[in-house]
Amino acid sequence: DIEYDRLPEPGDDVLIGSGDQVILDMETPQLNWVTVEGRLAASRNTTTLLRARSVKVWGFLDMGSLGDPIPAGVTAGVELWGSETDNTVVMVEGLFLKNKVVAVLGSLQAHGEPIGADPWTKLAATAVAGASAITVHGDVSAWPADATVAISATEYPEPPLRTQTETLQLAAAPAYDAGSDTTVLRLRSSLLHRHFAGQTLGSEARAHWPEGVPLAATVALVSGWSNVRFTNAEADTDYGGGVTVGGSSGGV
Repeated sequence: DIEYDRLPEPGDDVLIGSGDQVILDMETPQLNWVTVEGRLAASRNTTTLLRARSVKVWGFLDMGSLGDPIPAGVTAGVELWGSETDNTVVMVEGLFLKNKVVAVLGSLQAHGEPIGADPWTKLAATAVAGASAITVHGDVSAWPADATVAISATEYPEPPLRTQTETLQLAAAPAYDAGSDTTVLRLRSSLLHRHFAGQTLGSEARAHWPEGVPLAATVALVSGWSNVRFTNAEADTDYGGGVTVGGSSGGV
């Protein structure tokens, strides 16, 4: 563990004791395990990044709260690094969380600056394969022009595909039409698959459900918009990190 008279260095294990309250106001080197028994809070005044193999939270990890979010112009992040063969994180007896994980048996709060629109919506019209624009319900014109969106699958995939969910980057600022209460999202690349939006049920079922059942793909912001981020350090691997939030060490 580090001593209090110096900053942590690459590969250090860091312990924030139960009586400690620490404000992170820097980008750390790549640390080993960070254990939070007290309180670790991201600065609201400067961009921060906690780099670690894993973070074990028994106390309180504060990355913005509802009443005191990480403000616009400031970013708070956790970047996990390492490989699949690293040591396994064991929080309590029987709770094995592999590695490259933010493991929370205490409290985690993460709130960034609101973007002024819901982070997800539904397709307003079926999007066909090859389309480079989609129409969604509601006003999401506040979504950033270069954000990445995910469009959920509505069709059975054809082998060897396991899903037809697609992730694409926006090519321009979303365009809202108040008359129809819809927004057009223009995409940098074309859709590979069809994504359905409309009413379902055959004529024989209309006696019970005359208006049909509305079904539509979900469209959600997945990156490029939040200023609170949990990320993976290695861009050339499929082995990513994760966040696991459980009950208390007493089983509550």
